[in-house]
Amino acid sequence: MFQGRGGEAPLRLCPKCGQHPSATGAWNPVDSDPRHAGDGADAPEKVRSVRKRRGRGLMTKLLVGWVVLVLLIVIGARRMLHREESRFADDYRGDREEQRFSDKQMKVLEAALPRCAEVMNGYINAQTPEERNQFVLMPVRTASRMAEFYRNNPMLKLEQDAKFHLEQYELLHYNGGDVVETLWSTEDGRQYDAVFVNEEDEWRLDWEHFARYSTHPWPLFLAGTGPSQGEFRLYARERLAQERRQEEAMSIYLYAQRLGYPDKAGYQSPEFLVERESPQGRMLAAGFSAMRRNKRPFGSTLPVAHPDDMIRVRLTVVRDAGDLELRFRIAAVAACHWHATDEPGIDPVAAKASVTDEQALPPDPQQAQDPPAVD
Repeated sequence: MFQGRGGEAPLRLCPKCGQHPSATGAWNPVDSDPRHAGDGADAPEKVRSVRKRRGRGLMTKLLVGWVVLVLLIVIGARRMLHREESRFADDYRGDREEQRFSDKQMKVLEAALPRCAEVMNGYINAQTPEERNQFVLMPVRTASRMAEFYRNNPMLKLEQDAKFHLEQYELLHYNGGDVVETLWSTEDGRQYDAVFVNEEDEWRLDWEHFARYSTHPWPLFLAGTGPSQGEFRLYARERLAQERRQEEAMSIYLYAQRLGYPDKAGYQSPEFLVERESPQGRMLAAGFSAMRRNKRPFGSTLPVAHPDDMIRVRLTVVRDAGDLELRFRIAAVAACHWHATDEPGIDPVAAKASVTDEQALPPDPQQAQDPPAVD
């Protein structure tokens, strides 16, 4: 401002030294600027300090934005879960009106069913056996069984947009604890029944029941491959029950199951002759007797579908190599159900009563025929 040609006046003095610029030479505007007052060596440090404050302000804004985003995601997930719980609550009200369950049972179901739905969804969406193992009963024992099972059997997978619907449920009690039995369906008509057991205050899927676990594929075992003894979850049918009711041995055929299609039977075995008074025969007779009286193990009333005149069995079968053909025998019948428990669910002492039941039935012309063809 002091070097301009026009408008020079002697009164224009330096505000710092009080002298005219012409007396001191060129004026250093930096020294006279209040914004730069002080030692000139400190100026770069002050500039860096301003930049640091600006950087910290930007990081703070980013951190706050990230926290807000996470909170929105958590709130959204909770709202989705709340809607799922509300849907279950509507079902509870309908059941309460029908008085299907006592108040005590309703309290257990209201707490259990939302968690069972979470476990089911997590299990179905998991892509590997290792991921699915976190949702199952007895995960340490199940891990090795699951890995071996899926080496010979495909994993259940649903289409990405397929929906799993909870149709009905039942509250059972065994092994000293509560058990929730459920019935699920898909839009393409498949049906699955699943059991959830409370293990250490966590509801877990009974994987052996749901997957119909067997130690070896039934068709391969019958063909002579694999170990000579195995545990299987199969369907059993008594052939010529009416005609053979006075004979000492029962004629039994075993069938593989088809996951998702409980009313259809799979691969059929040769005939097994089982002594009625043997432990295996008494258990099988009790199972068939319960079926004819529309009774299910553990007192369940869930309308689980099954092929006509067949019951579920968990048994041990042994394969012997004969001179000309393979021979098979039922070494043990653990239960007439597929649950992962050794409790039979029915009283095998009632086996003798099955003969009386069958004598009271009218002759069934289908019983005299060969077992039906299955796919």
